[in-house]
Amino acid sequence: MKTDYNQVSAAYDGRYARHSYPGLAAAREGLASGALHKSATSQLSELSDQAYQRGIRAIEAAAEAAEARQGVLRLQTDLKLYAATGWKPL
Repeated sequence: MKTDYNQVSAAYDGRYARHSYPGLAAAREGLASGALHKSATSQLSELSDQAYQRGIRAIEAAAEAAEARQGVLRLQTDLKLYAATGWKPL
């Protein structure tokens, strides 16, 4: 079956397609769980090994500094998902 892409329609409606999942997690938990492992996300995997290690060391140092003040370093996330829909008349 061949598809005629000249008749395909697509639309974006942000009212329904965008979902936001904000979160806050302790840095130590993220490090221990593997959530910050270089292969955990496509964004982290794009970093050079040196840049990734610098970032991890910076997070570890900031976590230690927070703990020295009896605090906790928290990492904030804001995952946004977008979707597109398309249809072709029969």
